Amino acid sequence: MKITKIESLTFEKLPRLLFVRVHTDEGLIGLGETYDKVPGARGALHGTIAPLMLGNDPRDIDRLWNFCFDTILYHGFAGAELRA
Repeated sequence: MKITKIESLTFEKLPRLLFVRVHTDEGLIGLGETYDKVPGARGALHGTIAPLMLGNDPRDIDRLWNFCFDTILYHGFAGAELRA
C-alpha cells in the first residue's frame, strides 16, 4: 500500500481546525486533524511534509513520523513566527 495523495480541508464554521485526508493506491482514505495555526500547518503540509510522504506505506507510522521530523528539523522548534 502506498500514499498517493494528501489533501487538506477546512470548514468555515471551524476555522481553527485543519483536516487532512491521506489517499492510498488501494482506495483507503485516512483522516487526521490539527488545530490552531492553520495557515502555517497547511503550508508545512503541502510545501514540505506531503512531498516526503507520497509513495510511502501509511502503515509505517513510526518510521514516517521520525523521517518527517528529522527532515524538517532545520526549521527549528519555534516556527516561522520567530524567524520573521
